[in-house]
Amino acid sequence: MLKRSQILNDFSVFSLEASYFKLIYEQKGINGAARKIGQDAANISRLLNRLEKKLGKKLFTRHKTGVSHTPPGEQLYQALKSAQDSFVNSVATESQQARSIRIGFSPTIGYSHFSPQLSKALIELSLQPLFTVAKSVELADLLKSREIDFVIAPNQLRFPGLISKKLGSENLVLCSRSGTLQDHIILNPDLIGLEKFIQSVTYKKRWMMKDYFVMAKMIENSPSLMAVLPEGLLAGHPKLKVIKTFPLEGNITALTWPGSIGTELLKWI
Repeated sequence: MLKRSQILNDFSVFSLEASYFKLIYEQKGINGAARKIGQDAANISRLLNRLEKKLGKKLFTRHKTGVSHTPPGEQLYQALKSAQDSFVNSVATESQQARSIRIGFSPTIGYSHFSPQLSKALIELSLQPLFTVAKSVELADLLKSREIDFVIAPNQLRFPGLISKKLGSENLVLCSRSGTLQDHIILNPDLIGLEKFIQSVTYKKRWMMKDYFVMAKMIENSPSLMAVLPEGLLAGHPKLKVIKTFPLEGNITALTWPGSIGTELLKWI
């Protein structure tokens, strides 16, 4: 049996580990969890292994077609769900005037595009954000069914009846630890529009990765790598130096449905 201290004290109930564990449990497999959020299955598997090692318990039994939870896995899932529900309820009780807004991000946009202006709007409107990360098409369906209120997505996302507003541009930059071109380049799969530029750069090998934050950490720790990253991400990675900048005007769009709480936020920004 897992001790209560292992469940609630060893890691945050809202941590990445907790989120990925719950996703694997609910999707009944690592591959299903990876598809749900557009992440690499190997990364999710490594995180699960790390969590199991930390707790000293096997949380899932692996099969060819997926996973099934073990008794400690079931116990952990129910404890996390209870702890998260309790937290949300206590916040709602203590902040009766605050309303919640359900915000969706596509994996390729991610929290790096959660602008200071948008944060200020949430504070000004007394809105408590609840986040969902899913593929753009899934976000559009969730928005249509009113299961989320507001979406930040690539501007190619279109749906009848949506109110949309461009949030401005986020420059993309080619960077490396040394500030010069390197042997290997890492790209997000959604940057195929920059293929003409990428082909003009001398490199020996190209890797495709979904997670900008992991990309930034990789090139921070390797002198032979360079990557194309959102410029706003570099503030948290002072070791990285810019080789080239390319502005992408209107790359991000905020979307909401008429009459929803998201419309109020859209008007504010």
